[in-house]
Amino acid sequence: VNSDIFKICVVTKSNYQSLMDHIGSGKDWDLSRKGGGIMIFPPYVTDENDGLYRGRLDALKRMREFIQETNAEYVVLCDCDSVLNIDYDEVIEWHQEKGADITALYADRETKPEYSRHSLIYRMDEEGRIRKILIHPEVEGTYSVGLGNWVMSKETLLSLLDRSVMDDISRFSEMLKATCDDLKILAYRHDGYSAHIESLPSYVSHNMEMLDKEKMYSLFYNNQPPIYTKVRDSVPTKYGDSVQIRNSIIADGCKIEGTVENSIIFRNVHIEKNCVVKNCILMQNTVVGEGTTLQWVVADKNVSIQPNRTILTYENAPFYIGKNKKI
Repeated sequence: VNSDIFKICVVTKSNYQSLMDHIGSGKDWDLSRKGGGIMIFPPYVTDENDGLYRGRLDALKRMREFIQETNAEYVVLCDCDSVLNIDYDEVIEWHQEKGADITALYADRETKPEYSRHSLIYRMDEEGRIRKILIHPEVEGTYSVGLGNWVMSKETLLSLLDRSVMDDISRFSEMLKATCDDLKILAYRHDGYSAHIESLPSYVSHNMEMLDKEKMYSLFYNNQPPIYTKVRDSVPTKYGDSVQIRNSIIADGCKIEGTVENSIIFRNVHIEKNCVVKNCILMQNTVVGEGTTLQWVVADKNVSIQPNRTILTYENAPFYIGKNKKI
């Protein structure tokens, strides 16, 4: 929306009820429109395909008719597990100036074997043209890591879909690798904050990075356009007389009566007396019973933790409590 893109398609695969509830009509993003706006494409069966998508290309092939009929000149593809704040106007302008067939966003980032195996790593020549793509390598060090964002013309995308049918390729990364020599694929470096969430530990790690003011400001402020979300008005959070809060982010509508340290607390969470919550992420409507101690716990929505419970674990192995659970 900040980049004046008002035709947005969300391609779903499974477990997307919460996503649809969050997006709704798109009104909160100014996407409730007669023409364009936001469209949700659930999985559907065609004559050639049955069942869930095998990959991004497989999903796009099933909506080829929609892509063909749209009057858009360019297409921006974005992964749902990448976090960044960028002005696509600048990227598209750069894409046009360079005469690229495809522009791939990347960031120079320290990687670890347990994380890099979920990423794409680009190797470019001096002109910034991608000459080699490593798909899910197990490497460690500083590399040019793909951000899961690409810009191309509609016609280029359609040609990739046609080629994927002939070559029986369902993964977009494999198609990029196969066309490095044929297409002019350029790399566009993003210098702001970026993250790739591919596991529960990485989800916790990147959320905890928002407790670092420099990283938080790089994503949400520092002359960046605002990030919108669904509006849910709540009363202010109420703090008890003996609470201790250190280095935490706490949303509206909570009731805090215990100790909270290095944690992220969503809306309408109740932390009762004599509780200690450290390095945790507690999602909305979580209730932590009196006398409970939590460390490196991720509680999903509507979780109830009974009084006098103790759950202690480690950063690289956080403990996850599913939606609506009672422990």
